[in-house]
Amino acid sequence: MAPHIAPCGFDCTTCPVYRATAAGASAALVSLWELWDPATRPATPEELRCAGCLHHSTTRIPYCSSCERRAAALEKSTNETPALDTKKQNR
Repeated sequence: MAPHIAPCGFDCTTCPVYRATAAGASAALVSLWELWDPATRPATPEELRCAGCLHHSTTRIPYCSSCERRAAALEKSTNETPALDTKKQNR
């Protein structure tokens, strides 16, 4: 799997949720959900999916959805940083 670097510097391909989502491994996602802190995990295992921080879909873990660096990178990508164009990510 090629590196998928988020604006914060994190390589999404090292994330077990990202890897399980990419592999379509529902059982692995359920196991990860069970390990997640109940105070911060999504309501159901089905909601614990992530296609990567800059992917054009809305499939990402809650932490990345609320990330200020991600929001800033997406805002800049519309006219200043074509490399962060979310429509080109993960084709």
